[in-house]
Amino acid sequence: MVDILIPTWNNAQMLIACITSLMRAQEYPYHIYVLNNGMATDEQGVTFEDFLHRQFQKSLVSVHQMEGNVGWMGALNWAWTHIVEAPIVMAVSLGSSILPNFC
Repeated sequence: MVDILIPTWNNAQMLIACITSLMRAQEYPYHIYVLNNGMATDEQGVTFEDFLHRQFQKSLVSVHQMEGNVGWMGALNWAWTHIVEAPIVMAVSLGSSILPNFC
């Protein structure tokens, strides 16, 4: 099992591209944790979590709302102490596109 951590700040379109590339490339069992440093809802009141779950299976992607903007490293530190369970952990920068067979 691989826990994949993606810190983000209000950039849904880049996040969708990043998650899509991960899903295409990942051969191992995984779970993606989105660590949202930004707003919990958009202008229409749709939560970031609901938006992502319209795009991806809830069983593969979960969203954790940070208390304010704790930054990239702060979000990773929070995840490490609160949610990481897998023996392999991968932190992914939001702008990354993962190529097939990367591991």
